[in-house]
Amino acid sequence: MDIVSKLLRKEIAEKTWYFPAENRELTVAALVERVQDYAKKLASLGVEKGDCIGFINNNSSDLICLLYACWYLNAVAVPLRTNTGKHQTFEDYVERCDEICDFRLLVLDDDIYTDSFERWAFDRDKLACSISQLCARDATSDIGPAPICPEDIAIVQFSSGSTGKPKGVIVDHRMMMAQLRNLEELFTAPIGGTAVNSYALWAPVNHDMGMFVGVLSPIYQGVNNILAPPAFYMRNPVRWFVMMAERKVEVAMFTN
Repeated sequence: MDIVSKLLRKEIAEKTWYFPAENRELTVAALVERVQDYAKKLASLGVEKGDCIGFINNNSSDLICLLYACWYLNAVAVPLRTNTGKHQTFEDYVERCDEICDFRLLVLDDDIYTDSFERWAFDRDKLACSISQLCARDATSDIGPAPICPEDIAIVQFSSGSTGKPKGVIVDHRMMMAQLRNLEELFTAPIGGTAVNSYALWAPVNHDMGMFVGVLSPIYQGVNNILAPPAFYMRNPVRWFVMMAERKVEVAMFTN
């Protein structure tokens, strides 16, 4: 079973995802509706199997739905940093990633889609849009999930590029599912194999921990989840821990 099939299981439809930075709570069923809507909009832009889509977004409900919409079409998700270090400009970082991936489309948060980035994309004949622009597209044709083979590429995960040129690591769907099985065993073994009921994470999705623990594991295991951007935690760590206690979070991981 692939990750899209896991998402569409009826038995997890009422599990919840809470996005505290947005003060928004959605059931998986509501996520699926948004995923399918985003998939139609991406398809209307010509996205299809094997295309690389660059996501330059902070953790949000939109980003989660966009990632699963990407896999719904069997396209390749490429989550990127939303800022860069002192050794390179943001445009140089994206250009280096594009040299490796040849993006079919870049989707950015509204506050990141600046005039300078728009000019960068135009000069290179790259299709790019903000989330608001994507949401405004009229796409009414229903589409079903594309077939996924284990060897199809699911993700290209880039190194930070903070101390040198970013390097891409290919993760196919077989590798993705194997890692998710390993994580499930890792988290349940210390509690006698008892199923985990809830996750929480604020690590960015371009980080492998953010992707596998914050985005994929909750759907794979069919559990509740809390996802916030790093800034939500950094501004008030106590608030984060109080919220985890109130919501009885069982698994939370942090970067150092």
